[in-house]
Amino acid sequence: MKLTDRFEEDVIEFKGRRIKLRLFFDVVLRAFELLEDEEFTEAQKWSLLACVFAENKEDVEELSLDEKVILVKAIFDNFIHEPGETAQDSIQHQPQSTNEDEQNTSEGEQSTSKKDEVFDFEQDAEYIYASFLFDYNLDLFEQQGKLHWRKFQALLKGLSEDAKFSKVIEIRTMKLPKEGEERKRIQELKRIYALNKKPVDEEAAIKELDAKASAFFQNLRGRGGKK
Repeated sequence: MKLTDRFEEDVIEFKGRRIKLRLFFDVVLRAFELLEDEEFTEAQKWSLLACVFAENKEDVEELSLDEKVILVKAIFDNFIHEPGETAQDSIQHQPQSTNEDEQNTSEGEQSTSKKDEVFDFEQDAEYIYASFLFDYNLDLFEQQGKLHWRKFQALLKGLSEDAKFSKVIEIRTMKLPKEGEERKRIQELKRIYALNKKPVDEEAAIKELDAKASAFFQNLRGRGGKK
């Protein structure tokens, strides 16, 4: 994101048509949730994602499944992800655990050696909400359908050290002292604020969906089926 960029409407050129996109932060977060929702098949996810992002559902309803796959991937690559970046890269200031840290981590504690284990949009929703209200006086519920994803990302990266979300991230990534009461205190804080599930890596989820879709279409073609 550059301050010299013009914030124009989000439009993607696809199959000879201009498709207007909805890229509010709540829409993108809903898409992330859909990626890990096991109630839907892979084909259903691609179709739903296309409809979630399109401002006018009529623009995508007539697309074939493989066209929806291409469209959704293009949206993620060109409008949601920064080059080489995932949503987890929003938090840049956290220290990375060393091998020694991992060895010092006792059983039942969470390792934070990977960026994708630092936070989860769903589990940390209350902390993020409170932090935006604290730092920016922004009520994220009132900003649904208003605040663009790129602006949300910039504000998330810029949260102060005093914001609750920043403090939680600091605890999760904090190095453990080798001994003493301080070690016990930090261990307890890490237990309290540990992630209950592995956060979704939306970029990896998209790649997995793409691989499954490719296998599906290849199987159809092998049997002489139609897309």
